[in-house]
Amino acid sequence: MFGPHSPRTAPQVTPLNPTTTYGMTKVTGEVMALNYWKQYGVDARGIRYPGLVSWKSPAGGGTTDYAVEIFHSALSEGHYECFVAPGTQLPMMYIDDANLGHSGVNGRLSGIDWTS
Repeated sequence: MFGPHSPRTAPQVTPLNPTTTYGMTKVTGEVMALNYWKQYGVDARGIRYPGLVSWKSPAGGGTTDYAVEIFHSALSEGHYECFVAPGTQLPMMYIDDANLGHSGVNGRLSGIDWTS
């Protein structure tokens, strides 16, 4: 989201120069929320979850795919050779916990029933 020329540890206020569509949409959402606040006094907020993991959902192309693949591979093959180096830390959250946290705001996460 910050772009290739940002410092490794971004300060609270730093230029946002994303190079991906994903990063551009994140910045656009933040700019729109700020604009609604400045123009209309609307307090718009976004929730940024870490990678969400569910034992029922297949991997979907995100950074947490290997965690889901480990689970399914352990069940079907009895082992998994992980491509992530030992000691690597990636933030993850169980989907049911995200749904619990989100339910007080706006019902189920994005209207998706991850339990079926």
